[in-house]
Amino acid sequence: MENNSESTQRLCRNCESPLPENAVYCPQCSQKYTTGKIPVGYFVKEFFSELFNLDSKVFKTIFALFIPGKLTIEYFSGKHKSFGSPIRIFLVTAIILFAIVGIKTSDLDVGFDDTTIVSRAERVKAIHNLDSINQVISNQFNDPGVTSALDSAFAKFNEIEGVKDDSIPIGKFVETEFSQDTRVAAKDIAELGLEELADKYGVEGFFERLFFKQQIKSTKDGRGLFQYFIGKLTLMIFLMMPFLALILKLLYIRRDFYYVEHLIFSFHFHAFVFLITAALVVFGYYLGGWIALPIVGIFVYQFVAMKKVYKQSFFKTFLKFWILNFLYLFLTIFFFILTLFISFVLF
Repeated sequence: MENNSESTQRLCRNCESPLPENAVYCPQCSQKYTTGKIPVGYFVKEFFSELFNLDSKVFKTIFALFIPGKLTIEYFSGKHKSFGSPIRIFLVTAIILFAIVGIKTSDLDVGFDDTTIVSRAERVKAIHNLDSINQVISNQFNDPGVTSALDSAFAKFNEIEGVKDDSIPIGKFVETEFSQDTRVAAKDIAELGLEELADKYGVEGFFERLFFKQQIKSTKDGRGLFQYFIGKLTLMIFLMMPFLALILKLLYIRRDFYYVEHLIFSFHFHAFVFLITAALVVFGYYLGGWIALPIVGIFVYQFVAMKKVYKQSFFKTFLKFWILNFLYLFLTIFFFILTLFISFVLF
C-alpha cells in the first residue's frame, strides 16, 4: 500500500519534487502544477508575463518610475519583489523606444538603392548621348538659331535630370593631404560585386578594402545601415551604464553607497527617459513649440531624483548635476561614434 501511495503521489513536472496534497504551486521551484497540457490562453498569458511581467507589479513599477527617485529609494529599502527588476525595466523600455524610432524612420530616404544607382547611370548616359547629338546637329546645320534651340533643350533636360556625374566618391580609410577620393562609376556599383569593385579600382590593404566595400554597401543601402544602427542603440546605452555608475560613484565617493546602487539609479532614470522620449517620438508633432517642456522636465526629474536619493543639499546636488551631465555628454558622444563605427564595419 505504501509503494502504491508513493507511485500515485503528484510530482512537480519541472523539478520532480513531491507535491503536498492539493498544492497548486511547487514548494521547491514555485512552478504551477500542470499535467503538461497547456491551453492556448494560458500559453499566451505566460508569454507576455515572462516578457513584460504583466501583473499588478508592472503598473506599480511604472507609477513609481514617474515619481523622481521613488523607485530607487524603494529598491534600496529592500522592496525588491514589490517592483520590477531594474535591468528588466531598462531593457523593456529601451526596446519599446527604439522599436518606435525604427518604425517612424523606416521610410527615411538615406543613400541610394540599386534602382536609384542604375537610374543614375542611365540618366547620365542619356545626358552624354544628348550632348553628342547636340554637337553633331549644330555642326551639320551651322545655324545660330538651331544651335541656340538645341542648347536650350539640352540645358532644360540637364536641369530636369539633375545628374552631371555618373560616379560616386568613395573616401580613403587613411586620409592624407595627397590622398583623393576614389570615384566609382554608378554603373559599376550596380553591376559588380564588392570584391570585384575593389579589384577593378585597385584598392589594396585589408582596412582600405574593408572601408571601401562598406562605403559601397552603405551607399547602396543607406536606409539599411541606419536601421542596423538604430537596432544597436539599446546595447550602446546598456554598455554606457557601468561607466555612468562609475561617474556617480566618484561624485558621491564620500557617501555610503555601493557601486551597484548607482547602477540601479542609472537604470531607473534611463527607463523614465526612454518612456518620455517614446511618447515624444509618437506625439511630439502635435506638441509644436510645447515640445521643450517635457525635455526640460527630464532634467528637472533628474535633479529632484538625485537630491532625494543621495540626500545632499541643493547647492551640492546642483553642482554634481551639472558635472554629471557634462561628463555624460562626452560619454554619449564617445559611445555614439563607437557604435556608429562598429555598425558601419559590421553592416
